[in-house]
Amino acid sequence: MRKPILLALCSLLLSSVALADDVTMTNGKVYKDLTLVKETKTAYIYLTHAGRRMTLSKKSVQKVEPKPTVRGELQERLKKVGRRDADALADLGVWADGKGMGKDAKSILRKALSVDRDHVKAHEALGDRMLKGKWVREAVWKKARAKELEKQYAAWGWEQSNGEWVPGTVAHRADKQYVQVQGHWVDPKTAKKIAAKNLSFAEGAWLEPDEKAKFDEGLRKHGKRWLSIEDLDEVHVDFQDPWIVETVHFEIHSNAKHKDTLWVSRLAEIFYKPLQEIFGEEHRDLYAKGKGKIVLNVGRGVKSYNFLGGTYGHSNRTAHKSSGYGAFYAPAWGEGRGAGCTYVHGDRNWVEVWVANVVTHAFIARMAPRYEDTHEKTLEALSGYIAGFSKEGIYHPTRWFHWRYLDSATERPIGRATTTFDRIGYRTEHTLQQAGFVLHFLRSKNEKAFTDYWRTYVTKGADDAALLAACFGDGQAVDKDQLDAEFGAFLKDHKAKFKPAPNRQ
Repeated sequence: MRKPILLALCSLLLSSVALADDVTMTNGKVYKDLTLVKETKTAYIYLTHAGRRMTLSKKSVQKVEPKPTVRGELQERLKKVGRRDADALADLGVWADGKGMGKDAKSILRKALSVDRDHVKAHEALGDRMLKGKWVREAVWKKARAKELEKQYAAWGWEQSNGEWVPGTVAHRADKQYVQVQGHWVDPKTAKKIAAKNLSFAEGAWLEPDEKAKFDEGLRKHGKRWLSIEDLDEVHVDFQDPWIVETVHFEIHSNAKHKDTLWVSRLAEIFYKPLQEIFGEEHRDLYAKGKGKIVLNVGRGVKSYNFLGGTYGHSNRTAHKSSGYGAFYAPAWGEGRGAGCTYVHGDRNWVEVWVANVVTHAFIARMAPRYEDTHEKTLEALSGYIAGFSKEGIYHPTRWFHWRYLDSATERPIGRATTTFDRIGYRTEHTLQQAGFVLHFLRSKNEKAFTDYWRTYVTKGADDAALLAACFGDGQAVDKDQLDAEFGAFLKDHKAKFKPAPNRQ
């Protein structure tokens, strides 16, 4: 059956000459690149460049100018292709498609598949997709994929809005007709009020022009009075009356100095951005009653931090696996609203890591149905990765312990370890940074598998073995020696390109 198919294909293409015609009609219209298929007493029958059949009356034709054509080149190329050479047929089909001869391209590509039904290039050129190990037409794939996506999005808590699946926060805004004003989403009524009164958002409050003027002078409102920041730093030394500063996603409760509170608030948003990118959404209960923005409690030094630790201990405290225990998440804070807790330390390298840790824990707690059941070491690895985003939106670890890790001569196997993150240890913040490099490496191997893994992590739970299999093994068993070799080369390359100053500030 295959030989007649090829002969028929050749007949279609070779029945025309290797030259094309530019045909000028008596009415002045010109048809270019026409290939003559047949001539009768009264008409010319042509194929256009795109493969469409065209009949022109001889009475209406003024002149015919033969010239070389791409279709003629296709004919010549086809003569040289072996009848059983699927690779050559697929290459020719792709070439023909690129030259605008889609109809011919499909015929040639299907011939390639008659020789090799699993030929990848031919299937891909035809737009076919893999479905459960078999090649299917794109329409079939889309239908099956739509059902899979519906289940997946439903598991993620996404909703349909205007015919598209979107995160619940986006659907909520669309339903309530929220608009964005000064970087903050507000309802239409609030938006009108802001415009009418010329309000400005600053540190969690919408200020009228006269209030904004006082704010710009360095004053802050406390009760009904406007006081200097210096005076309020002394007022807000107790967590019974802390600074409360709001950003887009956070509510910071702090007895630290005002400047440190603002610094932590900026860090929190920097670390939030890569989490939002990985998960494809903001934390899911942003608009849920009793939840809202993520709360961070920031202490003025270790004494305040110990107070927080004593207040939220035992089962209500999820500790950072670090030497100093500089951060933890308290699920019970605020009648179940939850809060991340950390403090301001003399070495800001540590504070940045701790803030990244509590932001990560809080984000996951707001995403996972049962935060306490999430795989702990994998969660800690994610926080180590997020801590490397010291530049907004870019993994750019610059701290001295990042450099200590990169500059170490110690072998860093991850494939041959008992489990990936057990090898890292989790005894100090230093080792968390190795976890960050591991995740950065895995993400570079397979971005989609990486992000899909974390979305599954918060809905169904998964450990580091599943992450390795997804990103490095394409879902299959991982070659541990190859993994270690590639990770070693990855670290070597990273070190060569980037050398942060090994200081403590």
